[in-house]
Amino acid sequence: MTPGLLIIKEANQSLIHLLKHSDGYPEGFGAALAEFLYQVKLVNGLSLGSKPKNQIVCNGSSCMAAQLVCAFKHGPGGVYLEANAKDYTGWKYTVLANGLEPLNIKVALGRRIHFAGDVDRFKIFCNNPS
Repeated sequence: MTPGLLIIKEANQSLIHLLKHSDGYPEGFGAALAEFLYQVKLVNGLSLGSKPKNQIVCNGSSCMAAQLVCAFKHGPGGVYLEANAKDYTGWKYTVLANGLEPLNIKVALGRRIHFAGDVDRFKIFCNNPS
C-alpha cells in the first residue's frame, strides 16, 4: 500500500490536504490527478451559458479543491482530509494555484523533488515517472 498526499495551495496558503491511502505513486494517484487537472478551467464568476465539453469549470481554486474531493471520494475509507500533514514522508503532490494563472504542480517523495512544472508536463511525467 503506497499512500499519496495532495496539497492544494493558493498564495502559499493551504486549502486542503487530501490523503489517499493506496496507489499514491505517480502512475496511480498522480495519473488520476493529472487527468482531473488537465480538464480544469479556472474562472472568476460563473455564467449561465452551457458548460464546455470535456472541461471541469471551477470558480476559483477553492471550488477546484471541493470538486477534486468529490472526484476522488467514493464512500467510506480510502481518501481522507487531513488537517495537519506536515510530517508526511511519502509521495506528495502540491498544486499551486495563483488566481486564474496556469496551475503548477510539484511532486516529491520525502525531501526529493521528482517533478515541478505545469499540468501538461505533469501528465507526461505520471505516464513515465522514471
